[in-house]
Amino acid sequence: TVDATKAGPGVVDVAITDSKGEVVPSTITQPAPGKYKVTYAPTESGPQQIDVKFSNLEVEGSPITVVVCNPEAVTAYGPGLEKAIALEPALFTVDASKAGEGALGLAIEGPAECEITCKDNENGTYSVSYIAPRPGNYKVNLKFADKDVPGSPFEVKCERAPADATKCIVSFNND
Repeated sequence: TVDATKAGPGVVDVAITDSKGEVVPSTITQPAPGKYKVTYAPTESGPQQIDVKFSNLEVEGSPITVVVCNPEAVTAYGPGLEKAIALEPALFTVDASKAGEGALGLAIEGPAECEITCKDNENGTYSVSYIAPRPGNYKVNLKFADKDVPGSPFEVKCERAPADATKCIVSFNND
C-alpha cells in the first residue's frame, strides 16, 4: 500500500524485479483518493526488489527488498521416507535450494522416540539420518518456513531387522 494523501497531486509508479533481475508484473489500484494498492504474484523464490516512485521521484525507503519463500519448491527424497529397519540408520535428503529463505522443521512421530541427525550441506540441501529404536509406523513431518513441504507427513513403516545366521556362535561343552 502506498499512502500519498499528503504528497499532493501525482502518479505512483512501482517496478518489481525478482532474484534473477526479471520484471514481475504488478497492478496498481486506487481504492481511495491518495491511497494506492499494489498487487503482484512472485514468480521466483528469493529476494524481490520493489522500487516505488511518486511523480518520478524515489519514495523514501525505496527500494524495498522482500524475501519470497516458497515451501512448495522443497523436495524430500530417499529411502528413509519410505521404509526403515529398527536400530539401523534411515537416510533421506531435503532440497530447499529453490525455496528461498526459511527454516527447516523436522519431527518424527511413532511408537518410540527417534534419534535424529540433520546436516546442513550449506547449498540449500540437508542430509537427514534417524534411527527408530523399534518396529512400527512412524510419521516424518517436514516443514519449511512453518508450512508443510509437499508429501509431508511421510508415512514410514519400520520393520524388525531380518535374522542373520552369520552372527550366531556355536560352542560345544564336552562334559
